[in-house]
Amino acid sequence: MKKIIMICLLLGSTMIMAEGRLNIVTGLEKAVISIDGKEVGKNYVESYPLHAGDHYVRIVKDGHLMYAKMVTIYDNELTTITS
Repeated sequence: MKKIIMICLLLGSTMIMAEGRLNIVTGLEKAVISIDGKEVGKNYVESYPLHAGDHYVRIVKDGHLMYAKMVTIYDNELTTITS
């Protein structure tokens, strides 16, 4: 029984560790960048670590249209968004 629990724990921790990175580049000064509802930067984000899967990216600046996009992050890959 202990071996089964240990194997499950090891497999679970491997799945949690799957992550990639995200670059976000905007041409706007003081644009607020959020990922999954959390503010992560202004103007740009460089090599931001995220778990693999879908994430909601939003870029907002007063006087401009909001940019919003679902982005899929893949394990061990760098994804770049330019708005």
